[in-house]
Amino acid sequence: MKNLKNEAQVDQLCTLSDLPPTVDAKHVISLIQAAPDPETATRSVLEHVSSHSEALRRKWRQTIWHMWSRKHPRLPRLPDLALATEDVATVPFFQDAMAYLQELAHEPGQLHKDKGEYLLVSEDIARLQTVLPSSRGKELWLVENEWSYIHLRRLRATLQALRLVRPVKNKLTLVRSRYDQFLKLPPTQQFYLLWHTDVYHTSWAAFSAMWGDYIQLIQDNVTLLWDIHDTVHAQEEEHFQHWCENIIEVFTSLWHETGLLEVGSGRWAWMKLLRQYSIAPALQRIILHDVFEQHGLIEQHDSLLTEKFAWTHRGAVLLKAERTQKLPCSLKML
Repeated sequence: MKNLKNEAQVDQLCTLSDLPPTVDAKHVISLIQAAPDPETATRSVLEHVSSHSEALRRKWRQTIWHMWSRKHPRLPRLPDLALATEDVATVPFFQDAMAYLQELAHEPGQLHKDKGEYLLVSEDIARLQTVLPSSRGKELWLVENEWSYIHLRRLRATLQALRLVRPVKNKLTLVRSRYDQFLKLPPTQQFYLLWHTDVYHTSWAAFSAMWGDYIQLIQDNVTLLWDIHDTVHAQEEEHFQHWCENIIEVFTSLWHETGLLEVGSGRWAWMKLLRQYSIAPALQRIILHDVFEQHGLIEQHDSLLTEKFAWTHRGAVLLKAERTQKLPCSLKML
């Protein structure tokens, strides 16, 4: 009965949309069922819809997302972020996380205790760093401390927060049940879970060196960060300096209230001045690179030569969603 009802509903939309004779309700339903995610299904169907009616296209979108979700009842419902598998497949953090998990599935990492913290041994640091797609073509040096590769350590922190990996008896191992469940999700949901966990459940301050307290206030008030980006559009370029100035202007009052902008006197006054005068490049590295660029919200084509970056489609839709929607918690979705 449900299939007949779905076919009848799609058939009505096909009639209203004046689709080509080769595209009937059964063909549309097959496109929806075969798609890896609801956005891909939507794009596959709407490319046949020539109508410019926004109301009709919204109705198509609602119907397709509903049908795709009912076809996959065991998957958590993802909000409509207008992101398809092809949009997230090349995201650096997503690719690195998948490679990291796959390597740990092949062989757990050995841990040793260092100043009260269990860290990977040097051989496994090199092994895991080598498999990351973002490390290809880069020189690798042997290190004894996992913190020497900040990105690698952050990956582990995010995957541990998502409870996909955990330390067990001096080994970093997969949580197999959650990992198997994670692999069953569409790439769009995997991307969202990693993004949300890195933004809300991984401490930015821990990876921010001497600017940790400045960055902690930004993460504690991350809705302000989203609000600053209310005019972001895909493919739009922005100057690093202009972006940093906006961030500093918005968060200066919070930093001032907590005493971070007080210099005072004494032997450490110079350190406080150094932190204040270097906050702009710190923001560029910690927020723009480690968060936005790693998750594919921005792109730098010639990062060493240009003073600009460009917002991506991912960045535009994700920042808008963070501002305008009540997005689900990644830890509850998995």
